[in-house]
Amino acid sequence: MRIALAAAAAVLVIAAVAIPLAFVRPATGGETVAFEPLSDRPVSASAVLSPVDWGTRIELDCTYDVEPADDGHGSGWPYSLVVVDRDGERSEVSSWRAMPGATARLEAGTALTVDEIVSLEIRAVGSGDVLLRADID
Repeated sequence: MRIALAAAAAVLVIAAVAIPLAFVRPATGGETVAFEPLSDRPVSASAVLSPVDWGTRIELDCTYDVEPADDGHGSGWPYSLVVVDRDGERSEVSSWRAMPGATARLEAGTALTVDEIVSLEIRAVGSGDVLLRADID
């Protein structure tokens, strides 16, 4: 009986640690880049580019720094993440809604290697305006 209780307690402890860790973004050994603003919108972002066998994984954090009640636009604004390669080709790899006062955390990917990427752009969907750019060293 004691062995069964000890085993059950061990399973509960492991589950209590493992389940929350499954929802936390894993640490990566990639290159972190910060975006520079190209507009007066209160948006900031950073990304981690990690080489993988199939190309590059991009983990993006994008924050719209306005409180929800400040501008009455509670439904957010559609943005897209665009990868620019050495030939100047642009590829949209993700899109999301920037919500007032919130941070969007997303993962995207491209078949390009990190060395083939020149920059990342965050664009306003619709107008195509570049709001933020991160140049990759």
